[in-house]
Amino acid sequence: MENAVGLQVKQLQSQNQRLLVDFWAPWCGPCKALMPRLEALESKYPHVRFLKVNVDENQEYVAELGITTVPTIIVYDGQTVVSKSIGANVDSVYTKILDSLT
Repeated sequence: MENAVGLQVKQLQSQNQRLLVDFWAPWCGPCKALMPRLEALESKYPHVRFLKVNVDENQEYVAELGITTVPTIIVYDGQTVVSKSIGANVDSVYTKILDSLT
């Protein structure tokens, strides 16, 4: 049985939404450092939905996607994975990917 987060992501994908999904954990220092930077980017990309997935609370969904490291950022254009990055990258990595979605 899928959890609410997994269902929400799949529903948005089926609507051809553009998504940036941040897989994070409350105990992860790099995750905490990355979160405000992603929030700042969110306002610059209103055509992209930003979602946060707490890996501790969504273990089945995270396992289904094969995520073993946090932070992991997956960018979708509808059901297509545009990018999957592991670790807290510099902002330009994310802006380059998000710019390609316009």
